[in-house]
Amino acid sequence: MFTRRIEQLSYLFSKPLFWIVLAAVLLVVSSLLDVPMFNDEGVWAYIGRLWADQGLLPYTGAIENKATGIYMLYALSHKLFGFNIWFPRFAAIVAILLTGEVIRRLAKKLSGAARAGIIAMAIFLFTMPLGVVDGASAETETFMNLWRVLTFLLILSAFERPSKEHQWRVLLAGVFFSWAIAFKQLAITDGLPLLVFIYFLHEKKVRVMVSSLLTFVIGAVAGTIISLIPSLISGGTIPDYLDGAWIILTQSGSSPHGLVARVSGFFRHFFLESMFLFTVGLLGYLALWKRMKQYLPLAVPLLIWALTDFAAYNADGWYLGHHFKVFIPSWAIIFGIVAHYVLENLHIRSENTEQKIAPQSLFVVLMSILIIFFIPFNREYYQNVRKYIKGNVHDHRLRDLGLYAKQLTAPGDYIYVWGFHIGPTYYYSDRLAPSRYFSEPFLGRPGALAEVQSDLGRNVPKLIIVPEEKFPLPEWLRSYIDDRYELLEERSGHSIFVKSKI
Repeated sequence: MFTRRIEQLSYLFSKPLFWIVLAAVLLVVSSLLDVPMFNDEGVWAYIGRLWADQGLLPYTGAIENKATGIYMLYALSHKLFGFNIWFPRFAAIVAILLTGEVIRRLAKKLSGAARAGIIAMAIFLFTMPLGVVDGASAETETFMNLWRVLTFLLILSAFERPSKEHQWRVLLAGVFFSWAIAFKQLAITDGLPLLVFIYFLHEKKVRVMVSSLLTFVIGAVAGTIISLIPSLISGGTIPDYLDGAWIILTQSGSSPHGLVARVSGFFRHFFLESMFLFTVGLLGYLALWKRMKQYLPLAVPLLIWALTDFAAYNADGWYLGHHFKVFIPSWAIIFGIVAHYVLENLHIRSENTEQKIAPQSLFVVLMSILIIFFIPFNREYYQNVRKYIKGNVHDHRLRDLGLYAKQLTAPGDYIYVWGFHIGPTYYYSDRLAPSRYFSEPFLGRPGALAEVQSDLGRNVPKLIIVPEEKFPLPEWLRSYIDDRYELLEERSGHSIFVKSKI
């Protein structure tokens, strides 16, 4: 009877559909039950609204430092469904589930073991709903990861097909690589591990791999052009894109820390409870390195991928939850492969003893531990359900502040919101900022502050909304408010100033 139960659980746990359904439930709970819009989501939603309603394009109508993909998603969301957060988050959930399935296929191809793929998929999908990675918020990393893993999967599968189909798969891999970059430029760092994968797949023959690399580059160029078409049709230009998505990354105001601070920041944030299994997986991979090289034909490229993601995470310069998503796909694959290898070796060793351990029994124990570790003892999965049932609302102050600003103003009026968390307020206000430099972090860019001050003189805002006094204002803004505005009220942790009648 017990053996039969083990076999049933092993059959259930070995089905990708089981993990996808379970993950879908957790993702919906953690992102769609009255969870407020994050600041980044609000910023991109605001830029998407400007594009959809006003025809004001990213980089010329609003300054932010992302590529075009995320703006297109939010513009489409606003165009189709008006003011909402559910559609981008629904798209994020779909992207996460698809990413999990691709990770399963990648781990299976790399190791030749179906169980390694299941374990990698499960650990990835279990992590995505957690608040430590900002859950299923519609962040750039969420969509970037899907195109990234598809790129790696196509590169691997290209060499399993006849030569004619091989080139088409490499070409499509280049397209997907460019689309990953279109959601976050950091995906360009995948160029190194992809190059190493292609090198090893061509049996380390540089001359032979040239044609594959050329095909890949052609696909990447074609994919970039495709990703820019909506902007170009709307009147955007390639110089605008290069300036707003790339040159801005090299200028002050777009990255907060030096290299040493970034590396130390990584170690301060990395060893968290929810990241424990990823750490164990990579350390196990390194500890078993000699065996891994014998076990995996592509052990070196996989390690290069993981280490490149480590560097890319630190290169970003910020240490917010969703930035963890940068390295989770490659590290989840490593965890899955190492866990499977350990289970297999435990089974082999048990064959030399009187008490044999079936591999499916070990698999069931491991997956049961993962479920117990992640779900019952982690409040983040179900705390939103409890709050929803009890009627406890989340912190929607920024959204409510925007809706209140909309009531106080008329179409055509300008509002200026100061501070770091401004996105949802701008988005829900249905009003324009007086300047394309609406976001404080980019005022350090050369000429940005002077442009804002000039725009404030020309497009005088009816309302200025600033955080409470514990957040000091720069002198130029304080003087501007004192000369022209009077305090209307304190609301939602902000001071609302209205233009004086005099």
